[in-house]
Amino acid sequence: MSAYDIAPGVAAALESFVLPEKLGFGAVNAPVMFSAEWRDGQWQRGTLLPYGLIEVWPGSRVLQYAELVFEGLKAYQIGQARPNLFRAQDNCRRMERSAQRLSMPLVPETLFFQGIEAVTGACARFIPGRSGQSLYLRPFLYGTESGYLVRNSHTFRFMVIANPVESYATGAPTVAIASTPSASAAGRKSRSVRTAFRKCARAPPGLEWPSSIRPSS
Repeated sequence: MSAYDIAPGVAAALESFVLPEKLGFGAVNAPVMFSAEWRDGQWQRGTLLPYGLIEVWPGSRVLQYAELVFEGLKAYQIGQARPNLFRAQDNCRRMERSAQRLSMPLVPETLFFQGIEAVTGACARFIPGRSGQSLYLRPFLYGTESGYLVRNSHTFRFMVIANPVESYATGAPTVAIASTPSASAAGRKSRSVRTAFRKCARAPPGLEWPSSIRPSS
């Protein structure tokens, strides 16, 4: 028995997917994604789904308060039969730190790798093999509860999506970013975590979310 469910439509999505010649970075979506929900104080069984739209309440905390943490890692398949993940354990640890920073439930290591391996395994034949190319994996965790009280959500969703990609620099425009002293200080303190809050607008040093939940992993 599989440790996760496989939704109807996964086989058809994989069968119909064709890897294009030009990949870009994040422009081509892998045909499947992984999802697991946190509710009633515990993680529910995960599911491998066809890649597609997801429903989010307009008032959800991920949209209103950027209650989201994420990671990015790559899978390669050069000169070997099985995909190889690069430093995935480090990504798992950093996602734990990111979730702790925002007082979100931790994604257990078993669930983290279950999602990574489910998507990577399903998409193994779509991992591009040229130099600089890979399957980019984006695991992320976000608050799904709707409401404006400044507290953590009571429901969350963990997902893993993927993209066959070129090297990040391939065809990417040059972007200049202006930095202020306070933004730089906040950035130095937050490099060990990856949150939407940090990416959207750097918080002043010392700003912390109130802690309303402290679930175990």
